[in-house]
Amino acid sequence: VPSGRKTTCGGVLSTGIGPSKWTNYFYRYWINTLIQNNHTIDPVASQHFFSSTTMGIHDMKQQILIIGAGFGGMWSALSAVRLLDQHQRLDVAVTLLAPQAELRVRPRFYESDLSTTVAPLGPLFDAVGVQFVQGSATRIDAAGRRVIYRDARGAQAELNFDRLILASGSQVARPPLAGIDRFAFDVDSLESAQKLEAHLQSLRDKPTSQARNTVVVVGGGFTGIETATEMPARLRAILG
Repeated sequence: VPSGRKTTCGGVLSTGIGPSKWTNYFYRYWINTLIQNNHTIDPVASQHFFSSTTMGIHDMKQQILIIGAGFGGMWSALSAVRLLDQHQRLDVAVTLLAPQAELRVRPRFYESDLSTTVAPLGPLFDAVGVQFVQGSATRIDAAGRRVIYRDARGAQAELNFDRLILASGSQVARPPLAGIDRFAFDVDSLESAQKLEAHLQSLRDKPTSQARNTVVVVGGGFTGIETATEMPARLRAILG
């Protein structure tokens, strides 16, 4: 059901579309402003970038917090630590909040082999000094400069920030129609794509019928077109 999307700040990952040139420029300009225009903090004369293993996030005077680990969140984090390194700033931390430390390539969730659509980000974040926090944002307190989130165990916690980048992406808008939860599938998330694949695999155990052999794709955007053009080959591979 790739017919519509709604934005969310609940930690849902990015659509997987790489940042445009103007978005990259915005990130660079915005982070440079944070670094250069803060006259209350003297530059740190060091050639070594910040590492979360040597300095805790609560020791920092400035905190850049990113919500989301999709392409937007990942590139925001990498751009931030790169610019901090260039400006020799050890007194600014970069923290990323997301449900998983992995990049999920959503535009490819229509494919049958989903193993190649997920890449781990933990080793990358460790290497460049990005502090990863596992959890899903539930509320942003702009006045108090804090984000309330649920951690991996379901407990409520919070993170403070000086600058916040919201890169949580979007999620499919499923209309409240009778039978949609039973009969409709989507490729909006890794879990929903896995559910679709399991359903398709189960079709081989059902008797031949027009209903079994018919797939209706709702939506004519990139996701809908790719799903529709991929489906015949997927069904032939399963049903013969």
